[in-house]
Amino acid sequence: AGTEKPAHGPYTKLVRSADAFTGYCSPDGKTWTRIGEVAISMDEKVEMGMAVCSGDPATPAKATFSAFSRVEPTPAVRSKRR
Repeated sequence: AGTEKPAHGPYTKLVRSADAFTGYCSPDGKTWTRIGEVAISMDEKVEMGMAVCSGDPATPAKATFSAFSRVEPTPAVRSKRR
């Protein structure tokens, strides 16, 4: 998808606007730094989840996810996408 800045901070956020996905990270969950953006064509409704990868097939990855949530857009935001 492209080369992006490394994420710093325990908080991450992914924001979707139509087919544009923008990633953010934060040290405190209040101040957000844009990591990067990618355009991916897909249906309006999609399933989502969390994943982790070490980047090395010989090295297992380990992560702990907490406070995971999905926020649906309000009707006003949804109508702007169409």
